[in-house]
Amino acid sequence: MLVPNKLGVDVYPSYSWIFIHFKDYLGPNRYLQDAIDDLKSGQERRNFNNAIRNAKSALHMKVDILCRSFCGDEYFKLSLKNFPQKLDFLESIGIVRPRIIDKINKLRNKIEHEYRDATLEEAEDFIDIVLLFIEATKYLNSRFPSDLEFQPPIFFDEGYLRKITCEWSIGELVFNFTKEESYNHLQIQNHVIKVGDKRYNQWLKYIIDNND
Repeated sequence: MLVPNKLGVDVYPSYSWIFIHFKDYLGPNRYLQDAIDDLKSGQERRNFNNAIRNAKSALHMKVDILCRSFCGDEYFKLSLKNFPQKLDFLESIGIVRPRIIDKINKLRNKIEHEYRDATLEEAEDFIDIVLLFIEATKYLNSRFPSDLEFQPPIFFDEGYLRKITCEWSIGELVFNFTKEESYNHLQIQNHVIKVGDKRYNQWLKYIIDNND
């Protein structure tokens, strides 16, 4: 079975990188700055509430960007319909999910749906947590994995794995194999794993964990 746990700890693929597949990938930073400016502009309840709303927009936009970039628009629209599902997906592929994010999202729901005002402390905590999440994932803006090459090739039941090409826009990982260890481009066979297959998440976690 083509799964990454068959790779030894001494396997170090070489990476190629691209910019993340999202035009406005700095949008979350603008919303977060708006939240910071809300607190700087005054200490009234409207400042606290607006800060929460803008920080929430920053968080949700960042999560959406990461999900779309790793699974493609079609899967995103069909299978990741709410915020918890999106966080579950990101966690399954190795993106850090601090439990505090779930808590601050519940706080935002209370403020929006129960008409409760935020406090200064809540607004500051919300901003700090979103800032940490954005900072922890910002390396992907310019260091988004494109493909991996294995030298020497790694033997699987399918053959000798030489390369993984990441077709993020359609949610596919394309594995290039040859039947023999020596390279012959005429022998290359492709094996595709699509998003929705649990192995896609497993390989994606491997790709992200080793993306350094």
